Amino acid sequence: MEKQSSFTSKSWRWYGKVIGGVLLGWSFWFCLLIFLMLWVNPPFTAFTLQENWEELGKERYNLRESWVPDEQLPNHLKLAVIASEDQRFREHWA
Repeated sequence: MEKQSSFTSKSWRWYGKVIGGVLLGWSFWFCLLIFLMLWVNPPFTAFTLQENWEELGKERYNLRESWVPDEQLPNHLKLAVIASEDQRFREHWA
């Protein structure tokens, strides 16, 4: 008498169907949620949940203290900022 293994080909097929069904169902709901975001604005995101709201209430960023005159900025930085918007900005007619 041959010893049967604990997993037969039928049980492997059944587990494959269950796993495939779960993956297919998860994919369907995931795509549906992404599609719904065309019309529904989510009230929060993962990034907003990670923020420390008490610390954000304090004035962390004061832009007035970080302004630098144009003359102190390197030319390659000025060109990089311009290129991020319009690379041919300096070639346009005035």
